[in-house]
Amino acid sequence: RLGELRDHAQRMIDDVRRISRGLRPIYLEEAGLMSALERLALETDELSAQRTPPVRVTFECVGDIIRQEPEVELALFRIAQEAVANALRHAEARQARIVLSGTPGALILTVTDDGRGFDVSQPGNPDGLGIFSIRERASAIGATVDVNSAPGAGARVQVALGLGRSSG
Repeated sequence: RLGELRDHAQRMIDDVRRISRGLRPIYLEEAGLMSALERLALETDELSAQRTPPVRVTFECVGDIIRQEPEVELALFRIAQEAVANALRHAEARQARIVLSGTPGALILTVTDDGRGFDVSQPGNPDGLGIFSIRERASAIGATVDVNSAPGAGARVQVALGLGRSSG
């Protein structure tokens, strides 16, 4: 019984550490958005492997990614977190994909899933607060948001940021 309690306590400690890392991800500050998104995909994929059915979460980087101001990178990271969380919580998805694309004039974050989709014209779908939060974060950094989905067709959240705000 003591061994079970010790294992349970260790799982709780691990969960608290994971949550606190997510609140202020050090790897975002140290290594940038690309590395932080890669780690988000990896950690989410590992955690979802315990679900039935598991959700496969992948990350891809396309083009040249220029470091942005810390608040811009944090906003994009939080948008990706919310979009992936929506895919896991609401979409009944089997796969979610995070893509970060850099072009000479823009930085584009796209999160897609193969879940059940939703009608974007209906208020409150899928998680009205989640989509609202994504739109608010994007607006705060001057980015545009495009949410595409239809019942049975998965979902795509795309955030485009015009560049010219780089910080190294």
